[in-house]
Amino acid sequence: MKRIQTIPSLLCLLTICGFALASLLIHAPACHAAADTVIVTAEGLADPQSDTLKDDQSALAAALLSDAKKQVLEKVVSLFMNDQQLAKHYTLVDKEVLANDQRFIKEILQKSEPWQGGDGFMHILIKAEVHGDRIEQALQEISKKQRTKLIRQAGNPRITVAITVRDLSLI
Repeated sequence: MKRIQTIPSLLCLLTICGFALASLLIHAPACHAAADTVIVTAEGLADPQSDTLKDDQSALAAALLSDAKKQVLEKVVSLFMNDQQLAKHYTLVDKEVLANDQRFIKEILQKSEPWQGGDGFMHILIKAEVHGDRIEQALQEISKKQRTKLIRQAGNPRITVAITVRDLSLI
């Protein structure tokens, strides 16, 4: 009797494992990139009613693509920094990483046609291959610069060690 009950339990377990494995395979990203790159999809937005973009379609297209690239890089940065760290150091990250998309984006793999959404903004979707290893190195360099800056602001750190010698025979 015991043997008959374990077979359905085993089949149930195998079925659950099979569904979990199938789910992983279905939802796994199709990534043919090298190990040091990641493929990311992001949406760029631009306001077509802004004074600088209203009458210039090429400037609008450039603004859309620029925002989409920035969104792609922000997604990869978020792999290495939590929200609080990113908020605290956003200006530096923006200057060192987000403003240098040509250094970090290897290739734009797909780009949708721009469309105007119900929110009044123009939208574009891009899929890009990004050098994750370069972004990680840039963020480590930022961290190193921050530590150096703090040391310089506080002056050279000094450590004092006091050593007292007692006669142990008195104890």
